[in-house]
Amino acid sequence: MWLGVVLLVVALLVVFAGVFGLVVFFRGAERTNRALRRIKPSSVATVKPGTLARVIGKLKPGNGPLLLAPLSGKRCGYYQAVAQEWRKSGKLEGWVQLTYEEQWCDFCLDDGTGVVLVRMLRPEVSADLEDASFSDHIVPPNRTQAAFLRRHTVATPPGQAPKIKYLECLFELDEEITAYGVIRHEATPDGVRVVLEAPEGGPILVSDDRNTARRAS
Repeated sequence: MWLGVVLLVVALLVVFAGVFGLVVFFRGAERTNRALRRIKPSSVATVKPGTLARVIGKLKPGNGPLLLAPLSGKRCGYYQAVAQEWRKSGKLEGWVQLTYEEQWCDFCLDDGTGVVLVRMLRPEVSADLEDASFSDHIVPPNRTQAAFLRRHTVATPPGQAPKIKYLECLFELDEEITAYGVIRHEATPDGVRVVLEAPEGGPILVSDDRNTARRAS
């Protein structure tokens, strides 16, 4: 009896942990977007070194190649990928997080007046959900989904095909992104480069939220 109670409590905590992680992320995204909307965007051509500025532009490669999102295979400057399994334990049921993967790299934003390199150090991110898919006993994991699970050493018991949900948020190539930070000018062999980075002691704010990264008409 006690073993059953313990297993039930453990299952409940696991479910809550998966949900809590997503809730924290989305609350952080809302906070980031609220902060960005309070700041009037500037064009790359008018920003001045040493000042704080928010720019909006299309994502382009930065110092090196962009990332490849693990589930969609899209080129991107940021991604967050999650796999969750639907589990039942007695009267309890819910999504339990199996894997979580998040990566970013430096990228450029082109707003038509100029290009700024966004240095992704200490980022606070709001990234819209771009891709959601499922696998189960009817539709098994495809090659990409299976590779994602294997990379995180997630194995399904023989003879079973659990229901798994795959979620992916990303900043993809040519997507409209807004970023807020301190402006720097750096000398390069090709001339002066405009850089946007985290201010001292603070984060850089970056979002692809459609209401936040939309340019004024």
